[in-house]
Amino acid sequence: MIMRLEVLAGSGYNVRLPGKLARQAGIKANRGTIEVRVGQRVVAARYSLSTMVATVALSEALLSKLSLRRGMRLHVQFDQKQLRIGPLVGILVPGTRGGFNPVGNMTLGVGYFIEQGRYAGSYPFAFAAGAMDFQRGLVKGYTLSSLGGDGFRWIRRTFPLPDVVYNHITYRRRERAADIRRLFSRLEEQGIPVFNTGYFGKWDVHNWLSTHEALAPHLPEMHQLGLETLQEMLTRYSRVFIKPDHGSLGRKIVVVTRSGNHFLFRRGRGTLQVMVKDLNGVINRLPKLTRDVYLVQQGLNLCRYRGRRRDFRLIMQRNGTGRWLITKFFARVAPGGQLVANISAGATGLPAGRSLRRCFSAAKTKSILKEMKQVARLVCHTLTEVMDDRLGELGIDLGVDTGGHVWIIEVNSKPHRKVYDTMDDKPSAKLSFRRPMQFAQYLAGFK
Repeated sequence: MIMRLEVLAGSGYNVRLPGKLARQAGIKANRGTIEVRVGQRVVAARYSLSTMVATVALSEALLSKLSLRRGMRLHVQFDQKQLRIGPLVGILVPGTRGGFNPVGNMTLGVGYFIEQGRYAGSYPFAFAAGAMDFQRGLVKGYTLSSLGGDGFRWIRRTFPLPDVVYNHITYRRRERAADIRRLFSRLEEQGIPVFNTGYFGKWDVHNWLSTHEALAPHLPEMHQLGLETLQEMLTRYSRVFIKPDHGSLGRKIVVVTRSGNHFLFRRGRGTLQVMVKDLNGVINRLPKLTRDVYLVQQGLNLCRYRGRRRDFRLIMQRNGTGRWLITKFFARVAPGGQLVANISAGATGLPAGRSLRRCFSAAKTKSILKEMKQVARLVCHTLTEVMDDRLGELGIDLGVDTGGHVWIIEVNSKPHRKVYDTMDDKPSAKLSFRRPMQFAQYLAGFK
């Protein structure tokens, strides 16, 4: 249950428990000693019961020891006679630099996580890898402090090691760094769950999903790129997409179209086509990759929106019970002449149903929308099994061909979320920041 924390007069480590909470824990004595836990810190405290109040009160010394503040609304529960308050959620970011902008261009978004986490009864803070001191059981991080009214400011505090860590590193190179890998290893040793670790490779995802009988028909044919494979794919299909296994945001995607005895070569985010006489020439024109490989994927004849390429993005997130829910579902329409429908590359977002009705009847549209949601949920459940229940959100890109068949184009483990200056009139945007904090509560064992 969520309770407001109050201050209890007196010195030492003391806590006053409401009678209802004590009865749920099987505590009958009016006074005694219990353990109080926040994150990984456990403190022995003297308790007293009160049937006259419905809040938990802690002495100033105990609040300070547990890095808590008066007035916080947090989950409070007993686990095997231990009073747990939290969850304390560490948001791992690429780095911090202090001041009014402690996480650089990620500051506003991280602030929304903290704000929405508090709304859900969690205690989130942002930290960088080097700020965690396992020997002392401490981590230095940043959180928001109220200035009264609607004002907040960033403050740096020392916290106990958290209950759970949300991996919010959004740069592949940074996540591969040695200090991040060491941190993940130490967190595992300490038994602190981390969710959303790592980026998916397209090849791995394709292989994981292709083992599921119900998903296999929705997967375009895909192979690792080679001259013979490319030749075979262009024999079967008039057009193929060549993309980096670990690419993102539509970068370095190339579209190759068979045209008689020649081939048309086109960058996915561009409009210029180049005639290439053979497939060796196609491969030689591909942008060079570092520590990555190319894949070749079947080209799809997707239904378009006013002549422009379109796909559909579903933001799937897990809530406080671990259940997968759809947070956002919208169509992405590529700029005129482009073949990649990424919002970062200038694509336009539109309501999924409205855009689909330009291709199909109302009844057919309803059926396709239902199927897309079913496919997305099945993708989530399949990958959850692979990732050992540590997956909290996914961005799933689907396409619909001219016959109404649903295709899985791509699955992203760290979907981009747009950060608005205000979210007052954007409920789905609020949810996209709140649900990871609710899932953190689930992983931490708070009900």
